[in-house]
Amino acid sequence: MAGIFQRVNFFKGLFMKTEDWKKEQQYHMEKQRFHNKYLHTPGVVPDCLERLRVTVSETGNKLIIAPGYAIDGEGRDLYVPEPKEIDIPDLQSFNPPTTIYIAIRYAENPQDKRENETNPMYSGYAYLSEDPQVEITSQEPDNHENIELARVRLSENAGRIRNADSPAGMGTGFLPVPVKPRTPGTRKAVVPLGTKADPHKTGIAGVRGGEPENQPGFDEIDMSRVLEAGAMTRSRTDRLSLSHLGEKLIDTKLSVIAWDRKQEDTNVLIEQYPKKSPPPLYLVFVQSLDGVRTRWSIGCIENDEGTLDYTLHLRNESNRTTNVICRVYRLRV
Repeated sequence: MAGIFQRVNFFKGLFMKTEDWKKEQQYHMEKQRFHNKYLHTPGVVPDCLERLRVTVSETGNKLIIAPGYAIDGEGRDLYVPEPKEIDIPDLQSFNPPTTIYIAIRYAENPQDKRENETNPMYSGYAYLSEDPQVEITSQEPDNHENIELARVRLSENAGRIRNADSPAGMGTGFLPVPVKPRTPGTRKAVVPLGTKADPHKTGIAGVRGGEPENQPGFDEIDMSRVLEAGAMTRSRTDRLSLSHLGEKLIDTKLSVIAWDRKQEDTNVLIEQYPKKSPPPLYLVFVQSLDGVRTRWSIGCIENDEGTLDYTLHLRNESNRTTNVICRVYRLRV
């Protein structure tokens, strides 16, 4: 991607040569790749088709790559519209115990050869097919030109690859980025009593640190480390998460007793906010660990200090006490 973007300026009487048509295509390709490269992180697009999931065929001698879409570090599209099969080589050729990787990379193949018998110099291929290549390698993908789709820890006597039995290996998309500690703000944020959730364990905002729980065993397909394509952040070193969109004020687990007309809602102070400032915009996540229906609302009253108390009201509509996970963000507007 060098030089300014230049597109063909069509006008009546313009005679187009081969190079002109190539430049017309190149303009659109470069614009799209420029956008992908600088506004998106490379990886597998999570909700497109079947997410390029990797499974083993029933015979055990092939890997099947499901349809899906990914973006590489150069902004190129890696689109697989139909299932793709690749042969599994002799696993002992990788000198186990070791880890092997299934990776996808951009590739073009010429299609539809047009022969001109009278003037051979005018023969050529009519199309270039963008057909990503998938390979099994012992070299860890750089996730720039080669995007990881799965990995397998081979045992010493590995003879066959198996699909993962544990949930840790079945899904895609935990980007291994360290969670940065939040810088304390100037405004007061009151967090209720309870155990603060650990983002390294819970996967909050698409982040998970360390080794996954119930890590797939030897010779099982492991897709837990597949990167998901996402929006690029200012730092360009991590993917977009809620922490980039706002400040987390509450992250806790608490008990909410059963509600009746004599019992008030369970109230949690979110923060005290300056009265003359624009009203804050909150994002709230409340989930009962017992599957109990729990309602919530946000209230605001003026206190004696002249500031506003924003409070989260929780109402348990069952006849028993329930434990809930509660998270509140103040979004940047």
